[in-house]
Order: sequence, then C-alpha cells, then structure tokens
Amino acid sequence: MRYFQKLLFILLLSITQLAHADDGYRLWLKFDPIANVQQRNSYAQKCQFIYSDNQEVIIKTAQKELQAGLSGLLGKKILILTNPAGKKGE
Repeated sequence: MRYFQKLLFILLLSITQLAHADDGYRLWLKFDPIANVQQRNSYAQKCQFIYSDNQEVIIKTAQKELQAGLSGLLGKKILILTNPAGKKGE
C-alpha cells in the first residue's frame, strides 16, 4: 500500500509540472494576439503610438499597461511618445 501511495504521489507531482497555467496577472489581463489577421492588421495601422506629455507616475503606469495590452493584441511593439515630433494619429 505504501508503494502505491508513493507512486500516486510521484505521478500527481509529474502531472502538475506538465500542466501550464497562466499566472494571476496574465490570467486577469490576457492580451493574446487578435485571431482575425485582417482585423489585427487594420487595428495595427491605426495604432502607431501612445502619446502623453503628462509624466506623472500614475500616467506612466497607465501608459505601460496600455502599451502591454496593445502590443499583445496587435503583435507589435507600440511606442510611448512624450513628443510626437510630426507624427499624426488617425
């Protein structure tokens, strides 16, 4: 009986190592790429950068969260700009 319990414990431990679960942060804010490629490309063309001249900590944090979300959804890096230098949004 002891042998069976040890074997079962090892088996369960092995299975938990194979199981891949999202961590709490990713589970809450899951930003996988948009599945529809045409739609994703359309959004990516419209979203070139994030602009704000406000550099308060809370605004910077919001910019980083928005950047992470958009980068994940669109599959490309979205820049954060404090000086748009001639760039235009649509």
